[in-house]
Amino acid sequence: MTDWTLWSNWLPQLVYPFNLALLLLLMAVFLLFFGRFRGGLTAVVIAFALLFLSASPLTLMLYRQHEGQFAAVPTRSSPVADTIVVLGGDVGIPVAPRTESQLNGSRLLHAYRLFKAEKAPRILITGGNVFPKDGVLAEATYSKAILVNWGIPASVIMTETKSRNTHQNGLYS
Repeated sequence: MTDWTLWSNWLPQLVYPFNLALLLLLMAVFLLFFGRFRGGLTAVVIAFALLFLSASPLTLMLYRQHEGQFAAVPTRSSPVADTIVVLGGDVGIPVAPRTESQLNGSRLLHAYRLFKAEKAPRILITGGNVFPKDGVLAEATYSKAILVNWGIPASVIMTETKSRNTHQNGLYS
């Protein structure tokens, strides 16, 4: 794994509000343990403020404002193209107790609809495993199986299975 791939997969985890709050609380425990009561109390207050803000209606309002900037395009209004590209991150890998992969989002469903509307003759699914495990196939492989199960011919589906982040999805595609 390259340095960039390692950072691009782990660094975002440090800035998610819940994870950041946990790190601040852990830091508070250490500060309190070493007699730094003011620093420990400050870390606790910041952690709870962060959790409060991230769970507030303000967050939902900002999310909706961001999502509203990019209006959905109905399938019938989508342009015709050579290939439908589906980025990874849409399928749950079948790890016990699951026996089959499951959809996490709607990318595959949209690709299915576009294909059925004859917007492109091929589908390219891109996505390896962010954190590879023995016996677990690349995410694109599971995505292809779902589309084939829905009736898309396997012969029109290409897979890119080496990428581990969005940058590599684009690069390897």
